[in-house]
Amino acid sequence: MIGHSQTVWISLALLAVSSTVAAAQPSATIGHYELVSVKAARNGLFDHTYRASVTNDGPSLRDVSATLMSTSPDAIVKDGSLTFGDVAAGATILSQDSFTVQLRGRHAPSPTAFRWSIQATVANNPPFATAGPDQ
Repeated sequence: MIGHSQTVWISLALLAVSSTVAAAQPSATIGHYELVSVKAARNGLFDHTYRASVTNDGPSLRDVSATLMSTSPDAIVKDGSLTFGDVAAGATILSQDSFTVQLRGRHAPSPTAFRWSIQATVANNPPFATAGPDQ
């Protein structure tokens, strides 16, 4: 039978593990861009639509998504959201959708013109325990 002090200790241990997992930052990067289309917009601007991949260098991740932000006044993010779903440890996954940026001309954007913010939840892997010898 578990006593009150043991129950409190187990609850605190679980809380500590939960906090560590929630605070962990995803170790993932966005890259491997695939051009989907380039369309004329207006005033010499063109909409460049791409798909991208995420590479996960950390533990398995759930519900991975990314948001693109421009660091240049010459690059306008029209649709900067990508969705990837779950990404296993060590895996590279192509986005389920695309992102669109508006640039002057038909040339590819400079990699320094944008910054990605990646959102994900560290997957809850099943616990591993050794029962030990029979008593």
